[in-house]
Amino acid sequence: MLVGEQKAREAETDVRKQLADLDPGLNRTLISEGTTISQLYNQDKWQRHRSVNRYRRHLLNLFQSTVFRRIFKPCMLIVGMAVVAVLQKSVLPPQFVFTLSVVPFQLLGTALGLLLVFRTNSSYARFNEGRAVWGQCVAYCRDIARVACSYLPEGRRDPILKYVELFPFALKSALRSGRSRSNANDDTKFRDDPSHKFSEIVDKDLCEEILESNNYLLDIENRMSCLVSDAVKEGAIPLYAAREIERAIAGLGLCAGGCERILTTPIPLSYTRHISRSVMIWLLGLPFALAPSMGYVAIPTMFFVSYILFGIDEIGIEIEEPFCVLPLLPLCQAVQRDIQVCVAASEKHSMRQQGSVA
Repeated sequence: MLVGEQKAREAETDVRKQLADLDPGLNRTLISEGTTISQLYNQDKWQRHRSVNRYRRHLLNLFQSTVFRRIFKPCMLIVGMAVVAVLQKSVLPPQFVFTLSVVPFQLLGTALGLLLVFRTNSSYARFNEGRAVWGQCVAYCRDIARVACSYLPEGRRDPILKYVELFPFALKSALRSGRSRSNANDDTKFRDDPSHKFSEIVDKDLCEEILESNNYLLDIENRMSCLVSDAVKEGAIPLYAAREIERAIAGLGLCAGGCERILTTPIPLSYTRHISRSVMIWLLGLPFALAPSMGYVAIPTMFFVSYILFGIDEIGIEIEEPFCVLPLLPLCQAVQRDIQVCVAASEKHSMRQQGSVA
């Protein structure tokens, strides 16, 4: 069984590395081991997620947890304070031993819990909204591809489909401008460079034109609208179909605006700062209330208490800006596949029409 568990952990590490290699825009410091939120879930992943073995698996993988690794240092600071609180009795005269009553911590514990609940709920609302906006983005891309393939001739259809394919990759890049590092192995190095993917979809000159724009998302939307307008003027598409495409293009603009709002506007900083200060003060003082009655047991107790409270706050911080961990690349690839499906269906329909005429 130990061999099997070791192989499973190695496979999980491979998944984390593979995700980071495929999508350099992911923040590697926030990618969990094994199945992560940076993947689109299927039934196999859901089954593993629901498995009752998760309790054992999660406990054994504690030291690989992104949350644990990120909060380990502040937890050790609290442990150090607990050591001071316990040992002071043996090295200081009784009149200099500093202790606190447990009552203030009991009274403030409820308020602190409410603050942490507010923090995590607000962060999850932002995370959920970010995923919902991207779901709408994928749906709008599908609508444009479907209508374009159904009503536009091939010469008019293909340029629009190229821009539809570009848009999610452009949005992903805009949301993951990230930061660069001189050391390629630095886990804090994450940046999405759109030029490579753009050059795969459109020719070099058009790629450079789009990238030189101050807002390439708006530039792509405008180019799609211009193509639809030209098709309407030349009678290449019915007016109602053109309106449907324009509606979807406007929806893409709303999706981009929603993502930009989440990215550029965090939860009010006063909440984040006050919660961090409150948790730290509460935890720094608690050892002096527990040490007189618990003795050396207060040291491991403070580690577990700090791990739980810091962990709740850290989870809220990690998901507050959702785009660095959401599975944006798989969603972009889903749009590419859906465009291919629409094109294939349109071509099959045309062949059937030609066969029936013949």
